[in-house]
Amino acid sequence: MKVNWKRNVIILAFSEFLIRGMMTLIRPFISLYLPELGVSGAEELAFWTGVLTSVNFVAQALVSPVWGILADRYGRKYMVLRCVIFMGIFNLFLAAVGNVYQFLVLRFLMGAISGFNAAAIAMVATTTPDEHMGYAVGMIQTGFMAGTIFGPAVGGIIADFVGYRGSFIVAGIVILILTPLLIFGVQEEFSLPTNADKKTKNNIGIGILKGNSTVIRFLIIIIIAQFSIQSADAFIPLFVQDIYRGKDLNLVVSLIYGATAVASVIMAPMLGKLGDVYGGTTILVICLLGLGVTTLPQALLHDVILLGGLRLVAGVFVGGIVPSINAVIAKTTNQQNRGSVLGLSASATAIGNFAGPMLGGILAAKAGIAAVFMVAGTIVIVTATYLFFIRNQEKYKAYPVPPGKVQR
Repeated sequence: MKVNWKRNVIILAFSEFLIRGMMTLIRPFISLYLPELGVSGAEELAFWTGVLTSVNFVAQALVSPVWGILADRYGRKYMVLRCVIFMGIFNLFLAAVGNVYQFLVLRFLMGAISGFNAAAIAMVATTTPDEHMGYAVGMIQTGFMAGTIFGPAVGGIIADFVGYRGSFIVAGIVILILTPLLIFGVQEEFSLPTNADKKTKNNIGIGILKGNSTVIRFLIIIIIAQFSIQSADAFIPLFVQDIYRGKDLNLVVSLIYGATAVASVIMAPMLGKLGDVYGGTTILVICLLGLGVTTLPQALLHDVILLGGLRLVAGVFVGGIVPSINAVIAKTTNQQNRGSVLGLSASATAIGNFAGPMLGGILAAKAGIAAVFMVAGTIVIVTATYLFFIRNQEKYKAYPVPPGKVQR
């Protein structure tokens, strides 16, 4: 069977859009939902916002490498279906929680069993020709960020009509409806590994990284980039609450979240294609530097319109970070082990996603929310500077360049 990689990319990007949308229906409003679970006080709200935003990422960091190994051994499509089914079920469970501790446990379990973005990227990385890898990963990222726009945009409206608990029920049902589309629409040509194949997979999990310094360094960069992005994102609702005096808080928060995502949706496939031509490292340097420069000034703002404008510009650069990194990682790994390596990439992403809100919560409680933006901007600027000076080293050009293209 010849796999139609373009159809896979379209279906997975659409599924990513809906799943991410449903998963972000409530996320921007976690800090506003907590009083219903008995949490009160500014410091307590900041602490629990950080913990609950981070806990599912802790589970992903621990479990993602295992799912990556299983994907290489039994098929990536099974991992995609596993994510969809369990994410739908756990969202339904979240509607029934009675206190913040039950919410915490379910968020952890959801993180351990989910991870659709990583599963979708692993799927396209093993069914897409290398010369289109940046574009394919960029399309998945477009679906991801489009869902990030859609979720908060409709989340405020749905929450006003059915409440926060009702939003979880809506999310669970919509995610489960995707199951038939993925079963019958996504193709994978996969055969169980032979004994000879297994000998080439002696190094699994962390062992795959042996001798691959490019992947190791880019995994570290993933952690840093996601730390910066998530530490700032987690506290947008509370920051807006501090500087906004109007009556439409939910709507304003949704629009500001959406500003970043709109730009990312537009730019992700474009930057992915540019990475296929000029190299993912070059695009990554530009994106990290741009993200840092647009994040730092947010700490000084007292106007929601200016904040939304800066978040829009930051989104241009956010859109190129994940496609660039994952395309480089995929191209520097043989196809048999791409699921395992991208599982490690998902783990690194989860570590950054966890550390950002968690440490950001501690920093916000001690030094104020503005300090979170200052730290987030500074660390990505430093990372971009480092990567700029080592970008011409031969090991960062290890992945194949498409015929007729010039890598710079």
